[in-house]
Amino acid sequence: MVVGPAVAYEPGPGTPLHQLVGPDALGRLYLRQGVATLRSDDQGCSWSQVSATPTVYGDLFASATSERLYLSAHGDLQASDDGGVTFSVVGPAPERLLAASDTELRGQTDDQLLRSTDGGATWNSETTLPYDRLVEVDPTAPDRAAFVRSPDLWTFDGTGWTSSPLGLGLWAMRWNGGVLVVEARSSIDMLTSVVLRSETGAPPFVEVDWQPDVDDRPGPLWVDGDQVVVTGFWRPGEASDLPLGAAEGLVVVVDPAAVHRHTFPDTEGAGGIGVFDDRFVVGLRGTTITSNDR
Repeated sequence: MVVGPAVAYEPGPGTPLHQLVGPDALGRLYLRQGVATLRSDDQGCSWSQVSATPTVYGDLFASATSERLYLSAHGDLQASDDGGVTFSVVGPAPERLLAASDTELRGQTDDQLLRSTDGGATWNSETTLPYDRLVEVDPTAPDRAAFVRSPDLWTFDGTGWTSSPLGLGLWAMRWNGGVLVVEARSSIDMLTSVVLRSETGAPPFVEVDWQPDVDDRPGPLWVDGDQVVVTGFWRPGEASDLPLGAAEGLVVVVDPAAVHRHTFPDTEGAGGIGVFDDRFVVGLRGTTITSNDR
């Protein structure tokens, strides 16, 4: 595993935390930095601000099957068809946007999983949520969804919800290519992080041997075949009574041959993963966007 370049974008001190999304159908990555939208056309090696003027704070979402970019903010769902240069309101925004293709979108409120088939102009309830929780939708099969309410995993198959007790404190989760990966905490001390994967999106799960440090705090996850990427931050003393050390961005890559662990000073946590055929790009909050050859 080769890591580089070390720094592809330097936002500067005091800049708000960022969000990395994409790639879209043209292979472009987008970076949400405060109220500005930046775009990379070269797999994260360089970035330029594309918004003509700073836009409102909000969550950005790129469709993997089209050139359309969505921005959910202040109750409005905005869309851009020119690579983020301009946005226009297309309809009401759900409380959270979950998945997007050309015209079909998924979103949620506190108690409903929503569906739009007209590009976000109107929304209909697909199902009632058993609990008020953040939902993750499978982009390859939007009728499949999941959320966690520790110690249970709840999954939706298009017709109803099923709960599966796992006996773990569940945290982050991610769908990739129909595979569900989740980050959980050990049922013994709730400190040690465990990464699990399921080829069916439901139990049974297989544990990924990513050799975590007790002070690791994983965040966004990604999986492709036998390769798993765990991002987040590592901070000495995080899981003990010792004084906290400085946090460092964390990227761990697990493949059949080895576990590759990387930490990056002057960063904290991860704001997203963009995946290409021969490289992935990790957005590390604080100072860098770091590109890694797969």
